[in-house]
Amino acid sequence: MPTATLTAEFDRLLEFGAARFTYHLRIRDDAAGLHQLLTGLDADRFILIADKKTPGRQVGRMHTRLAAVAPCSLQVITRNDRANSLTGVMDLADAAIRAGATLRTVVVAFGSSVAGEAAGQLAALLFSGIRLVHIPTTLLAMTDTVLSLKQAVYSRERGNQLRTHAPQFVWADLSYLKSLPAAEIRSAVCEMIKLVLAVAPERHDWAMTRLRPDARYSTWDLADFTAFCVDAKQRVLAGDPHESKQALALRYGHTIGNAIERLVPGGMSHGLAVGMGMLAAARVAGELGYLSASDQHAHRVLLER
Repeated sequence: MPTATLTAEFDRLLEFGAARFTYHLRIRDDAAGLHQLLTGLDADRFILIADKKTPGRQVGRMHTRLAAVAPCSLQVITRNDRANSLTGVMDLADAAIRAGATLRTVVVAFGSSVAGEAAGQLAALLFSGIRLVHIPTTLLAMTDTVLSLKQAVYSRERGNQLRTHAPQFVWADLSYLKSLPAAEIRSAVCEMIKLVLAVAPERHDWAMTRLRPDARYSTWDLADFTAFCVDAKQRVLAGDPHESKQALALRYGHTIGNAIERLVPGGMSHGLAVGMGMLAAARVAGELGYLSASDQHAHRVLLER
């Protein structure tokens, strides 16, 4: 059963089917701890994949830390359709090969979900698969994207159909979240609400007492949210790592949400679009007699927070 009481750092081994990796949560910068993990990889080179929205000072500092362990090349991607496609990943692969990537090279994803998905696919394709490390800097990436083997790019026919392998480890440093605007925090919290509604409804009251309309959360709150998401994802992915059976619950709200995200003029954040998708799904389920009025109300209460 997911727990949501842990409000401190942890190093948790996750098992999604045969895939095993450790999720390291830190509430403050731990350069020494990260250096030790990176050194233990015995990499001949790092390929650092960052997205353009990540602050330059953070990218520069991470590049310096990686270069202290092994030579490091940096590729910065822009959030657009090409970056989120196989064509964009092949651009990254060509650049990585020119930089001298080998079987001992490690791809490091740094930044938002965009960097994580592109880097994951790059690591899966290069030389039939090389090692991957996730260092997310947004709450959505920390609590959703890196907690899945489905870190994927879009094919021409269907979205998110090209899957990757598991990372060596995830390094989630909550100090990166201090610079995030409230809108990004609120978007990520919608994905957490999805886990409450679809995976752990017994946590409804817990979530109600912690959600804030202004999205202003302490580091301890964010650590609590992250611990819950890690446990909830482990609960469904342990026996269904490719999300084809019980873990389809993780797609709750996404059918309509993805359409909203792509069709709304000017765009809409992924989390808010999924939140609207869940409200629509709950309404449809209610009309069909699959969801009670009280359960529909539970959706509205959480998402309106």
